[in-house]
Amino acid sequence: MSHFRLLILSLLVIGELAISASFAQETFTYQVDYLQEAPQQAISLTTARAMFERGEAKGSDSGLLSFGVGSPAVWVRIKVNNPTDQLIHKRLTTSVTWVNYLDLYQVQANGHVTLRSSGDALARTQELLPGIGIVFNVQLPVGESEFYIRAQAHDPIVLPLQFLSLEDVADSDISSGMLYGILYGILLTLLGYNLILHRSLKQANFVFYAIYIGSFIVLNTGYNGYLFAWVHPNYPLLQNYFTLNIMVLHSVLGLVFSLSFLDVKRHRPKCFKLVLLYIGLGILSILVATVLQWHLLAALVAFSYLSLSTVVMVALGLLHLSLVAKAQHFVLAVSASMLGLFTTAATSAGLIPFTYVGYHAAEFGVLLEAMVLAYILSVALKVKESARLKAEYLAAYDPLTNLLNRRSFFSLASQKIEQHKAEGVPLSLVVMDLDHFKKVNDAYGHHVGDEALKHVANILQNNTRKDDLVGRFGGEEIVILLPKDDCQQASLFTERLRKSLEKTPFASGGMQVYITASFGVVELAGKMALDELIKEADTLLYQAKKNGRNQVASATFSEVSLA
Repeated sequence: MSHFRLLILSLLVIGELAISASFAQETFTYQVDYLQEAPQQAISLTTARAMFERGEAKGSDSGLLSFGVGSPAVWVRIKVNNPTDQLIHKRLTTSVTWVNYLDLYQVQANGHVTLRSSGDALARTQELLPGIGIVFNVQLPVGESEFYIRAQAHDPIVLPLQFLSLEDVADSDISSGMLYGILYGILLTLLGYNLILHRSLKQANFVFYAIYIGSFIVLNTGYNGYLFAWVHPNYPLLQNYFTLNIMVLHSVLGLVFSLSFLDVKRHRPKCFKLVLLYIGLGILSILVATVLQWHLLAALVAFSYLSLSTVVMVALGLLHLSLVAKAQHFVLAVSASMLGLFTTAATSAGLIPFTYVGYHAAEFGVLLEAMVLAYILSVALKVKESARLKAEYLAAYDPLTNLLNRRSFFSLASQKIEQHKAEGVPLSLVVMDLDHFKKVNDAYGHHVGDEALKHVANILQNNTRKDDLVGRFGGEEIVILLPKDDCQQASLFTERLRKSLEKTPFASGGMQVYITASFGVVELAGKMALDELIKEADTLLYQAKKNGRNQVASATFSEVSLA
């Protein structure tokens, strides 16, 4: 399945989350309204109830509430009416996992009040479910009852209030698990892929990008409560500052990757120094806020630095559009991340109406960014690999004739000779030289001489077998190695080749140009090396030339040696 299909499936999962509350037909009704405390002025339940009764609260049709960084504590009242004659069991989702303190008061019709508390500033309780939020199993008594929620956090306060039946709980949790499974699966695949590429190619871009992806996975598991639940459930102080520090670290790693990918140091050295200064300020700010335990300052630094860093990455891409190949794709990728981040931030801050898609937009933005950046790096890899293969080809083949060059022929032919010696099968070598080639150059020009060499090479390639080796030794001299052919077989093959060349002219400038060649054929015998075999074949070649050219002279190696 492609990454883009997985992205579509992820979108469907989000849609599933968005409508999960409507799976079952509700048999009760409820109303939601809310108010905020004055800054630094905590109020009791009694005071809050009085304020609600005086009409000082605001109503919410959806029950999906969000408030920005550093907002005062929020009180929410949920008025429930159960018209049936029996208790209704529900799971009430009250907030996301990073709310520091959350108190749930249930007020019965007889005035009895039940209080339950949770939050990531406390040791983890069973009500904090990673990837879901802070949830409570509640019973809705017959008739009217009320729930009051007090939520307090230095981070954005997000309260997606939702009653789910036991059946709906299973569907919702499965959908959430699918969402994060798909998200982490894709990102971990991309991370591993880039680490493999770095190990193979030793390019810094790949390792910087892999670390950048890894930091987002850690960041996402942090603010969704997975790390708090699985790694440090009894250290709420670590939970409060760890995720905020990872937000800054993720931003820094994104900037480092951008500097590397765009080669900012070379193209715009002043800009490079400014970004380094910005990186240093971000790290220093979050460290100071963490050491002094100024949670609100740490939250403001983390959220603002993450947002601004995305803008800086986009700006860097725009500045390098005319300087760096694929910079436009880089801008597209980080713009997707920026749009998703801003949508999630605006949703969390209450600037736009809360929706599950808007709330998860940052995750989808990063997912799209990761896919586009992976595509860019894969294209860069293909370009580099193509250049490497081209360099290897040019190092092994003659650029004019596309035949093996002298060095490559010697290397491959020597291997085949040793193999055939061990196996005891015959092997022959042919040395050929074009007849009167200097006259061709003098009469028609060197460009026609080049065409003649290409023409001969084409004939050789069309008439030799897959295992045969054909190499240009320089000038008009060509060497052919014929595995498994004895001298007689090689001589017959060479004679057919000579006739084919003699009868096949090539056209140049409206003329028909005929080319012939002389050949020396020798069969390997004993333990002689390749250079000695070529020397003996060369002797036969000059014998063919001395006898009138355009002919084949052949003998076994032992016959030549005895001559």
